[in-house]
Parts: sequence; structure tokens; C-alpha cells
Amino acid sequence: MPAVSLPFALYFQPDGYSMAGKIMGRQAAGHALLKAAAAYEDSEVLHATGPHPDQQNMLRAMLDEFGSSVQVHWHTLHRPESLGDLGALYYPAPPTRAAAALRNNVRSAAYSVFGVTHTLSSDGAMALLADLALPPFKPWDALICTSRVTRDVFEQLKMRTREAFARETGAVRFPDVQAPIIPLGIVTKDFAPDEKLRAMARQECGLDADSIMILSLGRLTFHAKYNPAPLYRALETLPPAVKARLLLVECGVYPNDGIAKAYSQAQAALMPSVRCIQADGANARLRAGLWRAADLFVSLSDNIQETFGLSPIEAMAAGLPVIATDWNGYRDTVRHGVDGFLIPTLSAPPGTGGDLARRYAVGADSYDMYIGRASLATACDHEVLEIALSRLIGDRDLRKRMGEAGRQRAVQDYDWAHILRRYAALCHDLAEIRLKAACDEPEEWPERPDPFSLFATYPSRCVALDDRVVVAPRVEERFAETARLMMANYGFHEECLPSSLLQRLVKAAARQDHWQAGDLMIAAGGDQAVATRSLLWLAKFGLCRIDPHKG
Repeated sequence: MPAVSLPFALYFQPDGYSMAGKIMGRQAAGHALLKAAAAYEDSEVLHATGPHPDQQNMLRAMLDEFGSSVQVHWHTLHRPESLGDLGALYYPAPPTRAAAALRNNVRSAAYSVFGVTHTLSSDGAMALLADLALPPFKPWDALICTSRVTRDVFEQLKMRTREAFARETGAVRFPDVQAPIIPLGIVTKDFAPDEKLRAMARQECGLDADSIMILSLGRLTFHAKYNPAPLYRALETLPPAVKARLLLVECGVYPNDGIAKAYSQAQAALMPSVRCIQADGANARLRAGLWRAADLFVSLSDNIQETFGLSPIEAMAAGLPVIATDWNGYRDTVRHGVDGFLIPTLSAPPGTGGDLARRYAVGADSYDMYIGRASLATACDHEVLEIALSRLIGDRDLRKRMGEAGRQRAVQDYDWAHILRRYAALCHDLAEIRLKAACDEPEEWPERPDPFSLFATYPSRCVALDDRVVVAPRVEERFAETARLMMANYGFHEECLPSSLLQRLVKAAARQDHWQAGDLMIAAGGDQAVATRSLLWLAKFGLCRIDPHKG
């Protein structure tokens, strides 16, 4: 029986799965996915691939950190035939054109490529989404949209890209990749409430039974995550007796000292009566303690770089009521009046930000300035925020009811074990589309052709099978000397330029003083393309001379 595994391979690069020194949603999601994938349905094997074979050692190290004994089956990325047995390749980001073109170059319906959205506002992210509207993607490929607004953005970019191509080229047929809405997930057991751990964590924070801890967790960047000024103002409006019981904990990492000073300045000016501390978000143990010590969670996202938002569902999994802005993916996860409260937001209308986009496009503004300026034109309803804070701070039973409702929702809907089953179902659906496609031929990769085809007019001529190969004297001895030179051996590789094939060529060549090129390569064995390049390596270093056939 085949070993139990996910029905797809992971495209593995450490940046997509490691949280080392980071508190970013993209890496947090990838880290949790990898942990869940290793434990999926008692899997015995985890299939993966990546640009460099040594990355499988990094993958193994991460799995060992999870305490997982799952075996890793590493696939060679540039020889993707074996992925056809699995049926799909998952990218922890939108899949690239290269991923689809590589697959098509081997066999267009061999397998599906699919990936997931994270931020949508960077130039790189928008380019990836626009690419999905065009070849080389196929209808059996997919982009997982993590929220309804994510799919809205993707559909807009797809429509704009197709309209532009149709206008300029008259094109009428475009690939239509699948775009299911599947949220990101978390490992909910990592956030499970625990009264004993809660008591210990609150004691460490110096909190008594009447104190209220408000937790905000994420990147501490007012221009790229959310601007906390409305929260500071709202907390300062509370009665003095209430403020005396409050502790606001901002858990995250400041990108630099200037940002840290900006937070301190704003707290002193807008919230002088409320105690606030900053906790190191890179400390996993500290984060775990804060989730359990807190009484409620706040995230007032106002930034276009935010797409889904993991922290509200982490808070729900921790049994905390959530106050979040009615913004992007937050409105899909937090049920207003059930798991917490959604605060209305107001932004500038379409047509008022073209100058911001152009400045970013030409490099006049950095990405941080682009999204920061857009966020300055987004406001939340201060009055509704104040009411929500007052209600949750003042009503322990309401906090408990909302926290329990959120915990139940997180476990049922957002645990990675459940999300991975939805990924597996998607792979099944994509396989059905592939089977119906009746299209299984290799396709040219236009931008990445064989270099000896693209640059065929560079040399005086190209070697032919009937060329005459004149073998140099003492060829075996000279080969041994040459093979020790770095400028000669730097390209040795078991697939591209095998030293074993070179040795066989030399050994065969030494049997007579001249050969026909094709006969010599047959005598040496191996792939003809690699043997041809190996023969030319001998010629390059003077171990033979290749003369044109004279018919």
C-alpha cells in the first residue's frame, strides 16, 4: 500500500515557513501549515521540492523541531515528472509563471500548481496575480483566495489584464484558473485556554483578578499594519476608575528605533492615563503566555497590505473576545456581536489614489510610504470603538460568552487540519479538470528556451554527429590533470556535466586516434545531450579536436 500523505507536494523555501526572528502573517501561516501537514491524517510521508536539494535538510530540521518523524520525499524541481503521481504542487504564495511553464514544458496536464494569497498590495504580489490571467497557466491551476475581498481584488486585476491584452492583441481566449475561497488556518491546540497557565501568566504580568489586559499582537508598524491612535484615544475616554484597572500590551517587533519612538510619543500624547507595555513578539514563550493572560484582543487594521489577518482567529482560538475593524478578511472571520465587535471603516473613494500608485510604480515612494499614505485616508468609527471597549471591559460574562463562541468557531472552521482537508478536496477537483482537458503535450517555454537554440548563431558552427573527433596524445593523463583545475571542474554535476561520463568518454576515446562524434558518444553511453556537452568540454580543454565532416 502507498504511504499515507497529502495529495500534493510542498514547494519549500525556508522564508515561506520559518518564523525565525519574524512575526509576519505569511511566515506564521506557513509555519503552522507545515506543522499541521506533518501530522495530517497520520501521514507517513511529506512530499516536497525546492530550488536546491540542500533545502530538504532545512525542512527536516524544522520537522524535527515539531517532534515529527514523518519521512520527507524530496522531488527534483527541474525534473518534475514524479510530481504527476501526486497531482499537485503547492506554493506558500501565488504560483509563479515559471512554475506553470516548467510543468508545461514537461507535460501540460501532468499536475496542477496552486498557491495562496497573502498581501496583495505590493508590486510583486499584483504582478503575480495579473500573471494568473494569462498563459502559461491552465484551468487546472488555482489561486486560493483567503477571503471574499481577496477574490474581489484578484478578479479586478484579472479583468484589467485581460482587457489590456484584448485591446492590444485582439486575444479572445484566456486561461481561467480556479479561485476558491479557503481561509488560512492555525494549529488551534497551540492556543487552547488553560486556567493554570493563565494564572501563572497574569502573575508574571503583575495582574490581579480585577485587572483587564487588552492585547494587541502583530507587527508594530503604524504605517504598515494598523495605526493605534484611535485605540489610544478611545481608551483615554474611559472613566478614571476603569483606566486604573487597564493594561494595554502591544506584542510585536519594532522595525527600528524611530518607529519605537513614534509609538511612545503617541502613547504619551493620546493615552497618558493608561498603562501600556511593549512585549517582544519574537519570543514564542512570551507570546503564548500573553494569549492566556489577556482578557480581550484588539486589532484595528486599516492598511491595504492586510489581506486576511491571522491574529483575530488566534485570539478566538485562545478564547478571547475580539474587537476588530470591519476591514478586508476580518469581516469573514469575526462575527459581529457573536465573537466580538467589528468597527466600521471609511476610506477614500475609487479614483482618488492614482497619484499614490504612480509614485510607487516609478520608485518616487517606497512601498512603506505607498501603503502608509493609503492608510492615512482610512478611518474607523471612534464612537463605535469606544462603546465596544466599554462593553467588553465592563462585562465579564459578555467576554466569556464571546470568547467561548470564538473558540468554538476557530476549532471548527480554522484549524489547519480542517483547512488541509479543503486543500485536498481542491486537488481532487483540479484532477478532474485535468482528466477532462484532453491536453497532455509538452509546451514550449518561450522565455526559457534551450540556450543552444536561442544563441545558435553565436558560434561559427555547431557540432554534428558525423563530425570527426581527433583524440589528443596521452588523453587519459591530460584529462586527469585538467579535471583538477577549478576553471575546468567548476561545472561538474551528476546531471549537467557528470565526471563519470567524462571519464567514460576519455577511456573510449583513448582506444583509437580518431572517431566519428556520434560513435564516440554511443561508446561512452549516457544521455545524448549531456554527452554532446561533455564532448565539447574535452574539445574546450584541448583533449580532442572536432573537425567538420567532409562529405
